[in-house]
Amino acid sequence: MNMAKLSIAALVAVSSPALCATTILDFNANEACSAVCANGVPVLATYGDTADVDVSYLVRQGVGDTPVASSFMIWWDIGFSDLQGVVTGAQVSEIRLELLSSGKTITLNSFDMGRFTGAFLTDLRVYDLGWNLLWSVTDQFAPVTGTRLSYVPNVSATNGLIIQHGPGSENRGLDNISFTVSDVTSGPAVPEPAAWAMLTAGFGLVGATARRRQRGAVTPAS
Repeated sequence: MNMAKLSIAALVAVSSPALCATTILDFNANEACSAVCANGVPVLATYGDTADVDVSYLVRQGVGDTPVASSFMIWWDIGFSDLQGVVTGAQVSEIRLELLSSGKTITLNSFDMGRFTGAFLTDLRVYDLGWNLLWSVTDQFAPVTGTRLSYVPNVSATNGLIIQHGPGSENRGLDNISFTVSDVTSGPAVPEPAAWAMLTAGFGLVGATARRRQRGAVTPAS
């Protein structure tokens, strides 16, 4: 590899993409409960927590930033469409994904919702932690099969996200909640001194090559 190619490689190296990590909250696991999961058992308050995100499972008295009725939601096995293991609650249920440090972005990729017998309509909202509405949907389950509904909100925030559904959230359950935490980048990283030297040498070589080509060019006879 010649120096000109090395300089291009250095440019690529100093503008590497942001680091990211994806978490999926799958409630078909005993890890979701403080003991063995059983119908009506509270979901473990720390389930889904990472070094970057604090997950909370709340029940509110109403839509939006209303008083909290309970600090936990519950686990349920079957009966919510075709899902196996869901998190559910009464009134308005809320899953809160709070970023623990600055310089990060959290993105809600996707999640599934199942319905209990007779609950056909669903009302979903996603906010950032400042209660700015980022995404919402009112949808309807198939009345016969009740097959799960799958959503891909693909919304992001730099402080955290809130997934809320209800009123009547006891008739609906969530599962397979996928979110990604990424580093926030404002531009290419600053090159190290060795990278600067490589870039300078590479650009110098490119310039010298161009000058030699100019001197060696044949001038047509007049």
